[in-house]
Amino acid sequence: MPLPALVSAEVLRIPAHLRDPYTAMFRAQTDHTAAPAEITDATTTILGLAHQVIADKETSPRSGRSDRRPDHLPRQRHPHRH
Repeated sequence: MPLPALVSAEVLRIPAHLRDPYTAMFRAQTDHTAAPAEITDATTTILGLAHQVIADKETSPRSGRSDRRPDHLPRQRHPHRH
């Protein structure tokens, strides 16, 4: 998997079983030589994958990573915020 697709899949929390179709659509979506219709189809498919990931998280919220910071971790201090 190309690094940009991997990072994007991680940020969007695309599960392992959806990574291959996501990567194919990511490549089509970011290919500067792709036809507009192909980019639109890829974007629509990625949006569908995102909806599927959200639905899966709603039905079993403990599967996968949590957005919540574990209670035992200290809060990060931001050097420019007071």
